Amino acid sequence: MPVSTSPSSTELQVIAVTEARRFPAFAKHVLDADPVRANLILPTLLKCYAAESKGHALEGHLWIVIHIGGNVKFIASCTKGYMGDYPLFIYTPIPSERLHPEYIWSSLTMIARTLLHSPTISRRRVYSVFAQEEVTKVFASIWTDITGISPESIPYYHAKISYATQESVARFNRSVNPIPNAVCEMRPAVPSDVDGIADLCFRFAKESEPFVLSWRAALEEARILVQCGQVWVYTATPPRGPTSIASIVAFTRNTEVAAAITKVYTHPEFRSLGCAERLVRRVCQHLLKTRRFIVLYVGLDNRAANVYQKVGFLGVGLNAQPAPGVDNWLEVGFDRNQVRLGHW
Repeated sequence: MPVSTSPSSTELQVIAVTEARRFPAFAKHVLDADPVRANLILPTLLKCYAAESKGHALEGHLWIVIHIGGNVKFIASCTKGYMGDYPLFIYTPIPSERLHPEYIWSSLTMIARTLLHSPTISRRRVYSVFAQEEVTKVFASIWTDITGISPESIPYYHAKISYATQESVARFNRSVNPIPNAVCEMRPAVPSDVDGIADLCFRFAKESEPFVLSWRAALEEARILVQCGQVWVYTATPPRGPTSIASIVAFTRNTEVAAAITKVYTHPEFRSLGCAERLVRRVCQHLLKTRRFIVLYVGLDNRAANVYQKVGFLGVGLNAQPAPGVDNWLEVGFDRNQVRLGHW
């Protein structure tokens, strides 16, 4: 495509592109200015742009920009990663307190109709939508109205977006004792860790219905994470026995300004020993040497929220103080009999 209309109009306008190099510069500036909330879209956009610059032809990507005369209202993406198609991600620079249904309905309807008429995106491809809570609810209603595909009765994911900075991690820094009677190490993963990481990826996915993985897929995910340098491990070696990977932290949506922790998992045998807290803190310290923000989505029912609070993530955990930009996000899936699940 792209499909666009005059940027001087005072009406809602749509731009739809299937190549990152055609993504409008004014919309890219909006994403750059909001690296935390734009983290679902910006890293993939940059990755695709880099690949296209090297002459690689990419398929299966669509970005939609809704704007009024260059004033961005919404940016949506249907893209994919190394494990499959991502949900429909929707970003908006509009403050959350202004996201009333009557205010956002027209923009989201335009996104839905653009998707519906896209020659590259089928109805089955839109298996879920993830955005700020009110945006997701309104879009899901619109999508059901125009396609007849109903939402699943139980949301896939209900979370708060959070972030940490050098200042917040330093302020919340505290010592946590290592695993008793074991030699412990926190470090970037190496190829010999792949099987142990795959086991934890498999277990993580098993607890993340419907995005479960076969052992083969978990092994492939582990190999890619290690190859890309996007996973750290916490190992424990007892006095008599083999070394085990107690916990992993993966970070896969990264730019020069922000990185996102996308997977934290501790083996059941090593839980309640402080492994995740120590490893997440260590990874944050490493990433913040070169970046301003670490982004994290924390499930509203995730008991580990207090762990992230202790590391320095803002706006989450017991009696957390409100923080700018920390609000609720929601993923709603659509009837699995009528869509094709991806993975993220």
